[in-house]
Amino acid sequence: MKNLLILSLVLSFAMPAAAVPRFAAREGVDCATCHVFPGGGAARTSYGNEYVTDYLASRSRSPLDVLTERLPEVAILGADIRSQVFSQPAAGETSIFPMQFAVYTGVELEQMLAFAQLEYRNDAFEVGYAIRYQDLPMDSWVSYARQIPAFGQKLDDHTALIRGGNLTLQGLDSEGMPFTPYLDRPRVWSVGSYPLYWLGIQIGAGSSFLDNDEDTGHSYLRVDTRGDVGPLGFQGNVSLLREGDLELMDFGAMLNWTSFVYHGSLTWTKNWPQQDTEGIAVFHELSWLLRQGIDLLLRHEFLDPQLAYSNGAISRYSLGVEYFPVPGVELKTYFRVHTLENAEFYDADRSNQLLIQLHLYL
Repeated sequence: MKNLLILSLVLSFAMPAAAVPRFAAREGVDCATCHVFPGGGAARTSYGNEYVTDYLASRSRSPLDVLTERLPEVAILGADIRSQVFSQPAAGETSIFPMQFAVYTGVELEQMLAFAQLEYRNDAFEVGYAIRYQDLPMDSWVSYARQIPAFGQKLDDHTALIRGGNLTLQGLDSEGMPFTPYLDRPRVWSVGSYPLYWLGIQIGAGSSFLDNDEDTGHSYLRVDTRGDVGPLGFQGNVSLLREGDLELMDFGAMLNWTSFVYHGSLTWTKNWPQQDTEGIAVFHELSWLLRQGIDLLLRHEFLDPQLAYSNGAISRYSLGVEYFPVPGVELKTYFRVHTLENAEFYDADRSNQLLIQLHLYL
């Protein structure tokens, strides 16, 4: 627990703003419809703000409406503040630490979206930005941004193993895919298009963010599909990312039926966390919209950082509730159990974890 507390302080205010994929599944849209970054995250677009007000929170109005109603329609102005309580009941230990602090501003015109963000990360302020020219033929857009590439599932919880893991490192070299909060934000050129309603393609390239090598850049490809079969809506995507010798591939799928959403992902990596290794991370989540503003969540995660070994894999099970009482406030609680295949790495006193996140956003 001591190591976790130290690492939590180092990562204070480090968590980047991110998307919630199941909301996109419910609406039959992609993450860029609600967020300024093509892969989701950061400030919300006008559509995203309308969704928050009309369909997400239990109540449609909050004190923040007094501020937003006075803004011009083209203006983007907001903030994200997130803190977490982390508790291990069996060990009798609890800690509270900040996870995110970011403010942003910009404008959203008919064909142009420009955005800037000031984020506190790694004990310093960092500027992020995005410029997107959209509504081109075949529903296309061009973007230049300082952001994490649109690879895989961009969850709002960096403790998920398909993103960065929970960083406790209980005997393993790595406890998640390499999207930890302290990554440098690379500069990325990207182009996206929906030549058909059900088919989307996105390609991008930019500076290094995993190796921190100025001579090594990254490139990625993402293909999305979506549609309906009777009352069942579906979305699927395949992502490829390469930086130097590191290769990642992700297969994702979401199914939406009435008030239920299934979200699954399998991420494969080569040469992570070290050379000559192959690993996988698997994510399953079933959510039930109990009523507007309240989601019940059941999650299973699996990580094998080195497929060549016969042990060392992690399995994790979580039961949670996500509550949006009013626009601008989110409260999420998870009870999580994790086990390791190799018994000598496993600490029973630390297997059960309680996580409570408070997210304030504008």
